[in-house]
Amino acid sequence: MRITLVYPRFDYAGGILDEEPLGVLYIAAALRAAGHSVSVVDLTFEPTLEPLNTATAASDIIGLSFSSPLFGRAKRVLEYIRSLKPDAIVIAGGAHPTILPQQVAEAGFDYVFIGEGERSVVNFVSAFASGTQHKVRGIGYFDNSLFRQTAPEPFIHELDSLPFPARDLIDYRRYVKKGAMSQVGMIATRGCPFGCSFCKPTLDKLFGRFRKRSAENVAEEIEQLFKDFGPNVGIFFKDDTMTLLGQDWFEELALALARKRLKPQWHCSSRVDTVNPKLLAVMKRCGCKVISFGVESGSQRILDFYNKGITPSQVQDAFRWCRQAGIDATANVILGAPDETKEDLQATYDLLKRIKPSDVYVYFCSALPETKMYWAIRDAGRLAEITDYDQFDNVRNKSTGKTNVRMRFLAPSDLKEYERRIERLNVFRKMRSPRTLARWANKAIRQPDLLGARIRSVIRKACG
Repeated sequence: MRITLVYPRFDYAGGILDEEPLGVLYIAAALRAAGHSVSVVDLTFEPTLEPLNTATAASDIIGLSFSSPLFGRAKRVLEYIRSLKPDAIVIAGGAHPTILPQQVAEAGFDYVFIGEGERSVVNFVSAFASGTQHKVRGIGYFDNSLFRQTAPEPFIHELDSLPFPARDLIDYRRYVKKGAMSQVGMIATRGCPFGCSFCKPTLDKLFGRFRKRSAENVAEEIEQLFKDFGPNVGIFFKDDTMTLLGQDWFEELALALARKRLKPQWHCSSRVDTVNPKLLAVMKRCGCKVISFGVESGSQRILDFYNKGITPSQVQDAFRWCRQAGIDATANVILGAPDETKEDLQATYDLLKRIKPSDVYVYFCSALPETKMYWAIRDAGRLAEITDYDQFDNVRNKSTGKTNVRMRFLAPSDLKEYERRIERLNVFRKMRSPRTLARWANKAIRQPDLLGARIRSVIRKACG
């Protein structure tokens, strides 16, 4: 069958643009491996929906994948597709359909996929040809006026069985040309055993318990990336907590990379309570250059509100160990919890001064639908009504100053003030670091298209 997959991130400025739709590319690869004809329409850099005009004309099934911030745009894409092809079968998957399947079906999608989609989508397409698609696991749909949801599709235990993402179906050059992207995404694990209130339990509905690929399988994908993008390709592992793979796994990866004579450079995300000097040393041998840690706050009270399960002392240890291992450690912080005070903001600023991160990324607190934090804030009467689903994007919120959290003790101007203070601290520290300047120079040589955007960003933050 002919399937068109659409990523509806069109006309979208100020949010997260530096990540390819990896989930869509996994679905595309699974469908293609099952013998179907697949195309991907990535609307990320499109100001209009005109690319859909020809892409969807010959499609048997059209699928959209989206998170909560993109739900509004997904509905607009659906309306546009219906205007082109009223009888089109349009399906939806991804984070928001998994969390609120009935809401998505009510928006007009024919079928909604819940959880991991590789198996259920392939099964659905096969069943669709015989008219038995309603029996497929892991879907929701309306039967006349009654919403029905089938039994869940079990999570995929053997992640090595999945084909590598179909990266050839999107134009990576557009990401690099726009200055949005310098690394190709990968994922070595699915699931997270921790209980942070800003992403649980919704993350469990998406990915279930923690599972991992083999080190050999990951090395094979890195080898493929070298063939497709060259040996200087940067890699960003998008795993929630990659360090859960453990020291033995990274030892196996080091051996696999050595056998294949691969020397990748990569970036990953982690928690400060899952690293130690021995683990960091072997990660460094495997090519780890940067680890982004969810520091979130310097206030233990706010960390406890997020159910983060860490302490500022653990943050300091992790950043010190990374420096000793020769790995850059960046800090992700969140400003604007409902009961946060200026004292809490100052504690975050003071912690950043102590840990000296190689970079800092500031986000404004946003309560995503159906998370523990969402319900806690709503029950406390601190949930603000949103006017657009864009407001679930905590990166975009930083530029607009709007979130769906009503703060008790702070004004939006307080968040902007501390954001500026943190950005200035961050920029001036980097400007004084020979290592950072050398890294920028190396990036300018390897990726000159990003140099102008980087310089403009530094100047804007320093002078903001």
